[in-house]
Amino acid sequence: MSAQVMRTLSRFFMVGVFLLSISACSGSKEEAANRYLNSGIELYTEGELSKANVELRNALQIDPKLASAYYYLGLIAETQQNWKALFKNLSKVEQLDPNHVQAKIKLAYLFLLAKQADTALEKADFILALDPDNAEAYAIKASAYLQKDLYDVAIEYIDKAMEKNDKSADIASIKISILHKQGDTESALAMLSDLIEREDDDLHLLLLRTEINEEINDLAAMEADYRTLIANNRNEKAFYLKLAKLLNDSQRVDAAVKVLEDYLRRNSSDTEVRMVIVDLLSSKDIMAGDELLDHYIARDSKNADLRFFRIDRLMARGSTAGALVELEKIISDEFEDQHLFRAKAFKADLQLRNGQKDRALQLVNEVLSVDRHFEQALLVRARYHLITEDIDAVVSDLRTVLRNNPESEPALVMLANAYLSSGSSQLADDTFRKVLDINPGNVQAAVPVIQSLLEKKDVDRSERLLENALLRSPDNDILLSILAQIKLSKQDFEGSRKIVSRIDKIGRNPAFSHYLSGRSLQAQGDYKAAVEHYQQALAINPDLGRALEGLTTCYLRLGQVEKLLEYLKGFRSDNPSNMMALSIMASVYSKRGDRDTAVQLLEQGLKQDAMWINGYTALASNYRAAGDPEAAMASLERGLKAVPESNLLMILLASAHEKLDNKDRAVQLYEKVLKTNPDHQAVINNLASLLTDEYGSAKNISRAVKLTERFADSEQPYFVDTYAWALIKSGLPEVAEPLLAKVTKMAPSIAIFHYHRGVGLSLLGRGDEAKKSLLRARDLAPSDASLQTQISVALSEL
Repeated sequence: MSAQVMRTLSRFFMVGVFLLSISACSGSKEEAANRYLNSGIELYTEGELSKANVELRNALQIDPKLASAYYYLGLIAETQQNWKALFKNLSKVEQLDPNHVQAKIKLAYLFLLAKQADTALEKADFILALDPDNAEAYAIKASAYLQKDLYDVAIEYIDKAMEKNDKSADIASIKISILHKQGDTESALAMLSDLIEREDDDLHLLLLRTEINEEINDLAAMEADYRTLIANNRNEKAFYLKLAKLLNDSQRVDAAVKVLEDYLRRNSSDTEVRMVIVDLLSSKDIMAGDELLDHYIARDSKNADLRFFRIDRLMARGSTAGALVELEKIISDEFEDQHLFRAKAFKADLQLRNGQKDRALQLVNEVLSVDRHFEQALLVRARYHLITEDIDAVVSDLRTVLRNNPESEPALVMLANAYLSSGSSQLADDTFRKVLDINPGNVQAAVPVIQSLLEKKDVDRSERLLENALLRSPDNDILLSILAQIKLSKQDFEGSRKIVSRIDKIGRNPAFSHYLSGRSLQAQGDYKAAVEHYQQALAINPDLGRALEGLTTCYLRLGQVEKLLEYLKGFRSDNPSNMMALSIMASVYSKRGDRDTAVQLLEQGLKQDAMWINGYTALASNYRAAGDPEAAMASLERGLKAVPESNLLMILLASAHEKLDNKDRAVQLYEKVLKTNPDHQAVINNLASLLTDEYGSAKNISRAVKLTERFADSEQPYFVDTYAWALIKSGLPEVAEPLLAKVTKMAPSIAIFHYHRGVGLSLLGRGDEAKKSLLRARDLAPSDASLQTQISVALSEL
């Protein structure tokens, strides 16, 4: 659904005041409540919102079940654009009076704004059951189907809405949007022009026309409408900024500056517009932008926002030293305390980034000794504690921030990251979601939540979350790229193409847009065209490894191995430090059976970079494939000597030692990994298995239980099984049984799971069920002599 339709839906909230009939009540209590209610309604209609709010709440103090009072509190919240309060009050109205049509209408529009079309449809159907001629209910259904991209259905319902009310410009504007989405833009624009001529209040209609013209790239029409909007709204800054952006995007920087200077002549103290003019000039000539900013500051020397704007510009250029000089000027000048404290907190933050932890802590403590609630200083100190891994101190400082400012996004994001550091992934996820409730466009929160949903295979919710985030941050490359990849995973090639077009239009990451185009073409089987896009991506950004992987896959699918090797040799020649190309070449030769050449290439890479971890792992793979596990082991040991802190090499080496029955060395390596990475789930699983099965003392089994208890809710059956088996070994088969029931349902063809469950059931005295599980295990493990022996022993003990 277009942003203009969203704005149109919002307008519905502001149209009309719906007076409610109040049934006659007897008794002083009821009369008092109604007096307050009537007074509140009257004050609301007069625009006295604060007073109306007090009167309505007084009414609810006497009678908490007055649906009308909640409804008018909702209208007040709507006027103040407090959508949370609006939803809360309307929901209360619906609870108290299920047949309240106007409350349901407003709730339906709220659900549409939240992109919950199905819920909005339910509300509309309920309204039509009460009032079959309700035009707004039909408009809601049209908007919902428009949101679902079902344009033919949407047009049927909007025509019904217009039959019931042909005077509503808002309803007509929804039809215009549907016509445009159907591809009949000419009719949409003609209808819109007629409507603009007819309506006195044409503001939202002009905005709708600018949006349609933007989609069809009619920049001249957009410019004309923005100039009309400015002429009719001389002091509305947003229109000047919109026109300036349009002109700047059309490479007419001077014209953009002129538009904003016209606004400044009326509002000379507007800091935001002055900053935008500086940025526009800087896009042509940085020195000219700096000079203009110096001029603004000289004429308005006590404007702290302009000073900090200059600091931000210096930071964007990487001039930390210049930023520190400017901060010192603020600190030594006569600014208000809040600006001095902000400058000191900013300076401390820079010191922290430069590794001057003690100086940073001293400076923020200096601020906090005067104002212990100053948010920026508390945030810097929390970052200090995060660096020093004092999670309790991080949480303490952030809770102070959040008590004073519950919607502080930086504090919530940092708190979530602190929870992640402490292993509390669920708390982290909950906190990131709080951030998104406040600002759906917060990328720092959106990305981890989306990744969490994708890991759970909840693609639809991920997509909704992304689209909500993009409403606030429409040009964010990260969000757009994730959405494009989700579209590809769903085989929605047209949707993916539209997202790639948006990334292209933004122009900040052309390499990635070529990569995404390549992925789309590859998914559709057009490998030749995909190769061209991957090559273009790599020409722009040779370090885009995913493009190199995609290109390799496409060449192999085309059966063009020699062309692939030729390209990789040329790419390697142009990018001698790119080790990935060398690794792929070695892999190609290895798959062809030419392992000598593969090893030669890998050794060549390791001679160039002895710290190349993937070189050692690839060498080991080659030797394993050649049936030489000792040489594979030696390659990993050699790598570990070169890169002694590599967790990957330690894990692979531990696994190799396990296979060669050197369990002591495996345990030693797994323990070493956990010292630096205590939450590595695969390592925890492998170590716990060894402790349970190979070193099964009471102490080791107890430790295995403690290590794996985090796996109780895992979606990985092997992890859950390891925990359950450790529980059985520790004498808790009753706790293990529901876990193993879950595991055998998740992965019914794994013999070891049925064996473990059979042992547990046997210990619980459930012999028949135990026998059934053990026999199932025996059927599934015909070639595993060791497991077959264990199963036979367990069966003989029943």
